[in-house]
Amino acid sequence: MSKDELVIRLVEAETRHAEFVATVESLARDGSRWAIPDLGEKPTEEWLGKIVAYAKAHTDDFSYMDLAEYGVDLETAEKLWREC
Repeated sequence: MSKDELVIRLVEAETRHAEFVATVESLARDGSRWAIPDLGEKPTEEWLGKIVAYAKAHTDDFSYMDLAEYGVDLETAEKLWREC
């Protein structure tokens, strides 16, 4: 596995953990409701290209949510997905 792949997978794991914590905190604070926290960030153009390539190579049905799982904010993820 390359250094870039390791970084992408680490960010994915950190993103999943942060979303889990945010969801639990939201449930504790607000009770049961539908909420998807957007904790993503906008990576540099270089990393966005790497993340898109990695996500496409590791999913059968590529969507913008795949990019969000790798730490890309939802707005950027949807824009990139539409451009692909």
